[in-house]
Amino acid sequence: MSRVRGLVCSLATLALAASCGTPLTEVLLVVDTDLAVPDELDEVRIDLIGPDASLKRSEGRLMEASELPKTLAIVHRGGPLGPVRVTVTGLRNGRNVVQRRASFFFVEGEVRILRLDLLDACTGLACRSDETCGPNGCRPIDVEEGELRPYDERHAGRFDGGARDAAARSDGGCVAEAEVCNDEDDDCDGESDETFDLETDMQNCGSCGRRCPTTPDNASSRCEAGECALTCDPGFADCDGEVETGCEAALSEAATCGDCDTACDGAAPLCDATADGFACVASCATGTTECSGACVDTTSNPRHCRTCGTVCTPPDNAVATCVASECGFECDAGFADCDGDPADGCESDLRELDNCGVCGVTCSRANGIASCASGTCELVGCDPLFGDCDGVDETGCEADLSADLARCGTCTNACVSDPTNASVACEMGSCTLTCDAGFGSCDGTNATGCETSLAGTESCGGCGIRCEDPTPICESLSGGGYACTDGCSGMLCGESCVDTDADPLHCGACDDACPDAPNASPTCSGGSCGFTCDEGFDDCNTMESDGCEVDLRSSLSDCGTCGMACPAADHAVATCDMGSCGYECETGWADCNGVASDGCEVDTTSDPSHCGECDAACTLGSRATGVDCVDRACVITGCEAPYEDCNGTVSDGCEANTDASTSHCGGCRMACDTGRQTCCTGTCTGPPPHCR
Repeated sequence: MSRVRGLVCSLATLALAASCGTPLTEVLLVVDTDLAVPDELDEVRIDLIGPDASLKRSEGRLMEASELPKTLAIVHRGGPLGPVRVTVTGLRNGRNVVQRRASFFFVEGEVRILRLDLLDACTGLACRSDETCGPNGCRPIDVEEGELRPYDERHAGRFDGGARDAAARSDGGCVAEAEVCNDEDDDCDGESDETFDLETDMQNCGSCGRRCPTTPDNASSRCEAGECALTCDPGFADCDGEVETGCEAALSEAATCGDCDTACDGAAPLCDATADGFACVASCATGTTECSGACVDTTSNPRHCRTCGTVCTPPDNAVATCVASECGFECDAGFADCDGDPADGCESDLRELDNCGVCGVTCSRANGIASCASGTCELVGCDPLFGDCDGVDETGCEADLSADLARCGTCTNACVSDPTNASVACEMGSCTLTCDAGFGSCDGTNATGCETSLAGTESCGGCGIRCEDPTPICESLSGGGYACTDGCSGMLCGESCVDTDADPLHCGACDDACPDAPNASPTCSGGSCGFTCDEGFDDCNTMESDGCEVDLRSSLSDCGTCGMACPAADHAVATCDMGSCGYECETGWADCNGVASDGCEVDTTSDPSHCGECDAACTLGSRATGVDCVDRACVITGCEAPYEDCNGTVSDGCEANTDASTSHCGGCRMACDTGRQTCCTGTCTGPPPHCR
């Protein structure tokens, strides 16, 4: 490394710069980088042009990040205070990578600091001739006095010359996770809690974490318009207005006879059922028994089942029943007894992913986030780099957006086709250009491809890297790339020093550029033009005129390599995905045996062993006599009398006793008048709680 004397004190650490004395008028230049050292940057070159037009250069190798920052003390030795022009260039293996420029005036009698950090954001950015790249993009080269900070060693501290953090993300560092209700954007889609309906969600009713009671006494609960609400079981009421206590009042009791405000006493101390509900009476009718002030039928009253005071206790998420003097239960709406075990009652919430809407139906969506909050399986979000591009809920997030040129990052984002002087790829959901040798994308726009030649003095080896005295010539390097030099070892074509045997911009002679070919990069060898195919493409017809005409990643006739045709399969459509042959089953068919030769051999619309999907077998539930697969769903085809399958859930069989159920009296969904009627042998009759 050369040491520059006169204008420059030293290029070393801050301590060495200070050892040159304490000058009255000085600017301390501080250079650092956020590029990885030495993998992305291994040399720093500083060119100075003083007020007297004298040229000075200092350069040094970087072997490790601990050598940063580099400092250069620029001392005023008399004469004009400026302007002083500074060009700082970062190099890798002798090739220009990034450049910053500045022009300043000394502040007489003061030591000031000028920071010119070589930023990753400045690589590939071309600014006007009177501008340079800064932390916020292009800015004027001229540095105002107020921008030169008074000397303070804190302003000359370490920036970051190490490897970039592997966890850093271009989207601001958001790491996608499943969305939870917490007022935060967990899945990184720009929205918070979007998968939760606070108007109806039992676990988050009105606000995150506000839970409605799941097993209120004598009632079922719901979230309605953001408030917890109750649906009382027949013959009960919520007289205290507290959701947590459920429907605590029995309307058949003397204290709350028919409604919350009626108490029986005096000449009519008993409560009995009437055609209109309940009324205070003097004595119980024939066929009923007096139990604690209530006239009841002990064969059907769940609070006095068989004998007075024998209370049928409902399990979780159910209403108690008394049928033929035996206790039982019916599941609340939205719940079911999926395991068939009466001991744990209606244990399954039919808004859960494992039992969505009906027992045994799993709610899931390919590459996505599914929700069964409404009792119906719905797609509410996609995994990172997947999208729901067909708009069909059942297919989930079927589109891989990580590498698809037609749908890169989003369903509608297509990468530019056959960009100028470049090849294009979709990498992790972002369209990226790979420029042909000698070109750069200096306008930052993919649509224009790599529009700038890097063989000129305005962008030599990198966008915006200008060749000025003392190195005014842009020369091509033997290993590839360009750098500013003070002489030409090859042929001088304008201001570019080139090898006409190998330079595709000057192939055989100055300005004889090799032509572009579709999906290819031009080459020059021995002064003759050719081309190499972009990654994923090939010249299968060997015709130069159409370049590399085949996309090997998706061509059914040339999949992965020229001539490799993807075969057809029964009930399937052949595919070529990223250069590998495969097939997709037609709707309603599946490949359940994994054997490619017989394609998609199973009809999932009607096969009871593979109903809707492979290995989803239809099985007989309790009291069911037959089961079949119809339109991809298992259905019960027969039940033992008087039971029927009223909830459509195959796993719990024929769950409804149509002789006694007030919800299904005489048949499915034939409900009795809530609170006014009971079901006796399949007929709605009289008020609860007894049959007559």
